Amino acid sequence: MPGEEISMIEIPKRLLLEADQDKDVSGYVFPEETRHRIPILSDKGDVVGFMTPRKEGNAWRSGAIYVSKEHRGKGYASDALVNFFSNKSGRAYIDDSNTSSQGAFRKAGFKPSESAKKIEGLTQWVKEAATNKYLEKIAEHHPDDAAAVTLINKVTNPISWAAKIDLYGNTSTRVAALALNTLIREANKQ
Repeated sequence: MPGEEISMIEIPKRLLLEADQDKDVSGYVFPEETRHRIPILSDKGDVVGFMTPRKEGNAWRSGAIYVSKEHRGKGYASDALVNFFSNKSGRAYIDDSNTSSQGAFRKAGFKPSESAKKIEGLTQWVKEAATNKYLEKIAEHHPDDAAAVTLINKVTNPISWAAKIDLYGNTSTRVAALALNTLIREANKQ
């Protein structure tokens, strides 16, 4: 599964202990517990932070996110959030005074919820999963391929697309070709 290799990188214990002392995430880190944590890496590939996403219903909750003080302001948390939530619905709870977190989540497509729901004094932020309008049109015009289109539509980066097309070998040739053509067009736009 693409991206799985990054989640296998161990988070240094010192980083968990440091995060547990941080005013914004203290009490949410649980350094002694084994939890699913995704490392946040620097440009050099060093572990400079982590995030603890978990599935809640139909969406992912961000959980505690931490970047060590000497690496803040470099966009590492924003990049990790953008990558993780690129094709997922999400929910986060952010302190109104934490403008850095608000900016990182906004960059990843989150916004304060319409109801401005508060939990423990934190405002709920939400993000809807992105969809590929081009593939939705294919599903509309080719209902027999709708299931394959839906599977392919759940991923957004080219490596993941290729893996999905290969993984679901029952994907029709037409849908696979259309998906790859879409990738080529999207790549040419960048």
